[in-house]
Amino acid sequence: MTPLAVHVGRFSPPHRGHERIISAILTDHPVENCLIVVGSSNHPRSFRHLFPLADRLQMLRMLFPGLNLASIPDHESDSAWLTDLANLVNCWRHGREDPENRDITYHGGCEEDVYFFIKAGYKVKINNRFDGTSIITSATEVRDCLVHGRDISRLVPDRIVGIVREKFEDNWDAFKKT
Repeated sequence: MTPLAVHVGRFSPPHRGHERIISAILTDHPVENCLIVVGSSNHPRSFRHLFPLADRLQMLRMLFPGLNLASIPDHESDSAWLTDLANLVNCWRHGREDPENRDITYHGGCEEDVYFFIKAGYKVKINNRFDGTSIITSATEVRDCLVHGRDISRLVPDRIVGIVREKFEDNWDAFKKT
């Protein structure tokens, strides 16, 4: 049985909490057995969805070269979204394991993530992204800092600070014109 790890997030933009979760997953699983799913792939530009899918995928690839990435659109219901996620994961895992002995764990970074997947009947592991040694952050906080011209270097992994700022400026200008 090959244990597979799946983590879902919007990554708008990726921050140190995301980096911590993915790093923890990669500590327990080889990269070929990990799938990171980028959500809200179809969402129109808004303050919450300021970074298009291509930008988010680019930043994740910069942080974790070779990582398996996929995307999933938003749906009108949780059940439709979960069905789409199950189909996506089943396609990805095809050939990686015996479907009768699957061992897939969904990794969450907060109580809300874990509860959602447990309620749906999935095997779940919480990866504590805020254990007292790292600062508490969110993508909302990162976007707020960017809008107000505050420093993001403590919130965003060093390798992508420049690209986050660059993509923000491009996307913020486009957002303001809408």
